[in-house]
Amino acid sequence: MKPIRNRRTFNGPWTEIKYLYLKAGFWMYERRIRSRAKGFVHRLKRLLLARRIGSEAILAASARGLIADFDGNKELEIHYKQVEIGLLRKLLKTPPRVDGYDWSTLVSEVSLLSTLLEEAGRRSDALKLVEECKAIALKHRVKFDDGEARRIIWRAVRARDSF
Repeated sequence: MKPIRNRRTFNGPWTEIKYLYLKAGFWMYERRIRSRAKGFVHRLKRLLLARRIGSEAILAASARGLIADFDGNKELEIHYKQVEIGLLRKLLKTPPRVDGYDWSTLVSEVSLLSTLLEEAGRRSDALKLVEECKAIALKHRVKFDDGEARRIIWRAVRARDSF
């Protein structure tokens, strides 16, 4: 995948936030070159602080989670992922739907949160979320790859049964 094109001008702060979030995410998660993401993450952090943008919007919560991940703060990353999921749930329960967000987005984000919780050693919370994820996917007829879920469950079972 190619990175999004470079930009110097923006229509407003949200356009710039989205651009910085996508650029930083590309270098952190797609290419796994954190040094290339550093400048975008720092600009994103400065922009969120300068505009006093909290985490009351889905994109802002996602951006703050990405910054926490970059800084190595797993608990803060988990917190912002939970905020993001809460906002997404609220959005999906109230019509009309917003482009780019649907039940598959929620399933994906809940699945990611379960992985973060498992990485933080909170396996029982991770397992509850996997079950919740399956239920959401079934109810809303969304595809859910439970391969990751099985991995989390297997780790939890092994940890529980180890001596």
